[in-house]
Amino acid sequence: MKKKHPGWIKKLRSHYRLLLINDTNFQEKANIKLSPLSVIMLVCTGFLLFFALSWLLIFTVPALRVYMPGYEPDKEKKFKQEVLKQLKIYEKTIARLEEKEGIMRILLRGDDLNSTEMGVLQDQIDMNDFLSQESEEEKNATESSTYPTMIVEEPSGSVFAVLSETGSTVRMSGVFFPPAQGIVSAVYEQSNHPAVDIVTERDETVKATLDGTILFSAWTPTFGNVIYIQHVDNWISIYKHCAIVYKKKGARVNAGEIIGMVGNSGSLSSGPHLHFELWHNGIALNPTDFILFK
Repeated sequence: MKKKHPGWIKKLRSHYRLLLINDTNFQEKANIKLSPLSVIMLVCTGFLLFFALSWLLIFTVPALRVYMPGYEPDKEKKFKQEVLKQLKIYEKTIARLEEKEGIMRILLRGDDLNSTEMGVLQDQIDMNDFLSQESEEEKNATESSTYPTMIVEEPSGSVFAVLSETGSTVRMSGVFFPPAQGIVSAVYEQSNHPAVDIVTERDETVKATLDGTILFSAWTPTFGNVIYIQHVDNWISIYKHCAIVYKKKGARVNAGEIIGMVGNSGSLSSGPHLHFELWHNGIALNPTDFILFK
């Protein structure tokens, strides 16, 4: 007994003959035996061959690759990678700025910073730019004078090189300038008082201990007028309880340059004096180990 197929399958398998006849004399020129199924297969095969040849042509000819769906030229890839790289840098910068904002709020309240917070604050200065500025200034100073120099030592123990052409002084590397002349009334204690308090005469000026850049200059409730200076090699000097400050954040200062006046500002001040701190790599050091006070 023959198996019966559905009607639509029979129609697909039904054969037809395609005749090509001369329109003038009605003579048969050619005939082709076809079925709907064979026509469908021929059409699908043609499409597959067309797409295969198109993709082959696109892969072999680089100029045609731009027409491939989802294709990215090398320039666009590099540009995208650079943009993503910059975004990561910006994200890290924003995170560091948020940390710095928190530290600045602590400073404005007048609280002391711990070693970790001081390290974060130090990282805000681009030391490469700082060192390039230092080297450029030293280069200009060297080129501006071909005259011999003379070494002078002050009673405080600070050593300077005096340019004989201009008479100006240039601090020699590794020497700290006394921030104020006076008597040390409170000595350094690492845990309780990581600084020295210097009692001075009235209207005594406060000077930068090294060349550097003003990192923070503002009034705080606890310490009054405060100045933070960033120096090379991760040094930071801090001057608190000033009566007035003359330098703003971002200003460049030289060693021995006046940055303010000794005062009695802030709730923790017990009288006119300078509270001076010296930090290196986020660690508070004893200033008397580096500076000879009166």
